[in-house]
Amino acid sequence: MPFTSGVYSGLVNSFNAAVSGTIIDPADWNDLFADIESALNDVSAGSIYATTDVASASTCNIGAAATASVRITGTTTITSLGASTNRFRMVYFAGALTLTHNATSLILPGGVNITTAAGDAAIVISDASGNWRCLSYQRQTISTYYATYAALQAATGGSSTAASVGGRATSGDGADGAFRWLAGNQTALVTADPQHGIYVPPTSDTTGASGVWARLTTDAPYNVRWFGAVGDGSTNDATAIQAAITYAYTAGGGTVYMGEGSWKISTPIALKSFVRIVGDGHASKILVTSAAAGAFTQSAGSQVWGGGVENVRIVADTGAAGSTIFNLTSIQNCVFRGLVVDGFTTGKFLSIQSATVSSPDTVPLATGNSIFNVWDDITVYGCATLMDLFGKYGTTPTASPANSSPVPDLVITQNVYRAITVYNLTTKGITIKGACDTETFQDVLLYGSANGVVL
Repeated sequence: MPFTSGVYSGLVNSFNAAVSGTIIDPADWNDLFADIESALNDVSAGSIYATTDVASASTCNIGAAATASVRITGTTTITSLGASTNRFRMVYFAGALTLTHNATSLILPGGVNITTAAGDAAIVISDASGNWRCLSYQRQTISTYYATYAALQAATGGSSTAASVGGRATSGDGADGAFRWLAGNQTALVTADPQHGIYVPPTSDTTGASGVWARLTTDAPYNVRWFGAVGDGSTNDATAIQAAITYAYTAGGGTVYMGEGSWKISTPIALKSFVRIVGDGHASKILVTSAAAGAFTQSAGSQVWGGGVENVRIVADTGAAGSTIFNLTSIQNCVFRGLVVDGFTTGKFLSIQSATVSSPDTVPLATGNSIFNVWDDITVYGCATLMDLFGKYGTTPTASPANSSPVPDLVITQNVYRAITVYNLTTKGITIKGACDTETFQDVLLYGSANGVVL
């Protein structure tokens, strides 16, 4: 029933023109109740949940829609949502179009454009100046399947920000995994991963400047197949294996997994600090070619700390019988375990010749010493020499200005060699020279015509 007089004492707001403490203008009072009645009718009828269709346009004025829920139709690129102030809108998209990011008037998540897809949804608000901000954006399609890297690279995260991949070159080749799209300039990530084991740029921008697909690794080891290794015994996998090791090292360390396969290498693999190379025993065969002249080495002047090689089989390819399997200079706290070596009949299993450390791989206490390493559970079928351990003596100070500072010994010490069996040893077993002491040998069995230990 309409009111005709009285003193108003309620709150003043934008919906009520009456002023507190004044005589009520019946028109103001009745307008207020008319607004309340209308709002209650909307709630009871459900019209506040209705959706208004708004056609896409360069300026798509969703603030003028009568409902908070808006569906944008069409495919025209949107650069503005209009200038309506203090609006809240739930937006749905009927198809594919481009939302153009503007740092002032149309602020999108991540500061990048969004390519919509049918069924995508967003929540947007405008401020007192009519500038719009997207608070959230939800894809209709959460994850898309791609059979290969090539198919993944053809996409740019437009219709889906998550993907699963069946393999690198072919589905089922062992490089499968889950990826998510990282928008924005990701050139640094792509540069650090040239084999694209973790970060896969789209073919439309191979630098990663416009975004990149990032593999979800969780706590899994770095699989060499991710980085392009094939393991078929004929493809040269050295570059891919080294890329996996280098990436693990730059990421702070981890395990590089060489699963079942015949991994052919034409150059020796450089060990890195805090990176373990782990295989599946006899099923993981490293095939060393004559060009490689060895299986494992380290960068000149480096000291490898806390790494190692475990559970692999190392086999000589044609012409590689004279290779040195491990050709090292300075290693510390590393583990080499569960190795089977075959076919290096005129070669050498291990050579450690101490050298000055000039590039310590950012490890602590990079002294150049080879210390606290473990060589365990190793079987060698045929070699000329088991190991050469050559420490390097330093110099003492003299009165000569040219040699006024001492140069310390580069020692090989306190390493453990355990459960090592060698068959058909032809030249010599173990040679220890220079600054070497306190080495421990347990259950080392040498079978053949060679000398056992040379001091």
